[in-house]
Order: sequence, then C-alpha cells, then structure tokens
Amino acid sequence: MPVLVDPKSCVDRGHCFAAAACPYGAFYHNSLKKSWEVDASICGDCPGPCLNFCDKDALRWGDDLVDLKLVKAELEGTMTPAQVAEARLKHKKELQEAAAEAAMKESAEGVIALTRANFEREVLRSQVPVVVDCWADWCAPCKQFSPIFEAMAKQYVGVVKFAKLDTEGEPALAQGLGVRALPTVLMFYKGQLANAVEGALPTEQFQVWIYQTLTAIRQYEAQFAAEAEDAVTTAAQNMASLDGQDELEADDGQPEEPATQGGLVLGHDASPGTRPATGDRPLPGKQTSSGLYIP
Repeated sequence: MPVLVDPKSCVDRGHCFAAAACPYGAFYHNSLKKSWEVDASICGDCPGPCLNFCDKDALRWGDDLVDLKLVKAELEGTMTPAQVAEARLKHKKELQEAAAEAAMKESAEGVIALTRANFEREVLRSQVPVVVDCWADWCAPCKQFSPIFEAMAKQYVGVVKFAKLDTEGEPALAQGLGVRALPTVLMFYKGQLANAVEGALPTEQFQVWIYQTLTAIRQYEAQFAAEAEDAVTTAAQNMASLDGQDELEADDGQPEEPATQGGLVLGHDASPGTRPATGDRPLPGKQTSSGLYIP
C-alpha cells in the first residue's frame, strides 16, 4: 500500500525505524524540510511493514495512489474531510466500473473453461448469449474445430460469450446437457437452450450458424426474457440433482432414464468412438426457420 509522511508529525532523526523496515528503499531524508519522505510510486502492493515502526504515527496510507493524494490534500487543508469522503466514494465507484468493464472484456475475449461450479454463473445467468463447445481430448474432430471456435470468439467480443466444456472432466454436466456426439456446440440465452449443432463445422458454416441463431434470438427476445427466471431456476435445480445422479450411477453402474426439465437433460452420454451426426438431435420445443428451439 502506498504511504506518505505527515511532516507535521515527523520527528527529524538521522535514523528512521520505518525507513529501515521498508523492503523497497522508498524512504529518503529531505534535509531542507527536515523530514523523511516516501516515493509512494515504489510502494506497489507492499503490505506496509513501515507502519508498525513509526513511533509518532507520522505515516499515513491510502488504498492506491489516487486515494493517497486525497489523504495528502486533507492533511494540507486543501480539501475538507467532507470533500475527501465524497471524492473517495467517486473514486471507488470508478474503480468498480473499470473492474466490471475489464472483467466483461476478458470474459468475452477469452474462452471460459466450464465446470459445474461456474456453469450457472457463466452460462445460465449470463446477460449475453453463450456458445459452448463440448469436447474431449480423445476427439480428433474436436481438435480440428478448436482453433475455429477460439478464432470466432475474438470476432464477437462484447456480443457473445464463448466457453468450452471438457466432457471427460465434467461427464455429469455433459450428460445433463444431453451431449451425445462430439464436438457438440450449444448456444444458450437467458438460461435457455437456443440452438445446438453436432460436428466440427468449417469456419464459414459456424459463422452462419452463430449469425442465424443470434438473429432468431433477437426475434424471440421477449419470450426468452419472459421465461428466463423459471428456466434458470429449474436448470439450477437440475444442476444440483447431478450430484445425486453421480451417486446412483456409482451404486449400480447404470445411468437413470433421461428426464428433460427446463432445457437441462439428464442421462444422455457421449462416449469415445461416437461420431458426429448432425440433423437428428432431439431438442425440446419448436424449431424456427433459423434453427432456434423455442421451449
């Protein structure tokens, strides 16, 4: 944390215990002002051991360099405590907005690795459509499709979120989503399955598939929004039930019969050797001309 020395409280000594405790050598003695000073830009994320060694409490700290300037302004009397408090609230809000924007950009630019732990947050409750690539390490078509998927993610920054689901690492989740062939690409919006396709699509076909599905999503925006709350709640409950399904399968070695609820299907399997088979995937609801499945 960045710190500064209050010259009104600093005792001018040849040896400063706080300066000796600084691991970065940020302290220096100003002989003209007869006080110790700190180059706060050096402090970085130092936990501030110097604060424990200032016997006159002449050291003040801030959350960051901007906050430290406000501390200095209050000490010098150029800002009132009320003005400093208001400026701190404004600065904190700006930091939160910047962090949220950075997180959104990072999420959009990167390809998220999905697990049961983050599926609800990253997919079901996402504010933008989410394209999920269901893959496995043994699957050659998956490896062929992967660079196409990742390249497409960069083209839809801020519009669509891209994520990958390792079906070997998360077999119960893959079963819950009804994945039976690899690769399988799913698009979700507001907790609902919007479209699905099986097989390693070439770049142009994949782009057309995304475009058509987004067009249909916009067409049915009102219906998606109206059913979002129930869909997310039901899907989240089904996510929790996957833990119980794991235990049942471990007991008798046989999966339960598939049961469709809120777009989350329990029980289907994708095993090594399965070949992509487009066009025969059973999905809930009515398919539109753009390939969108409406519950």
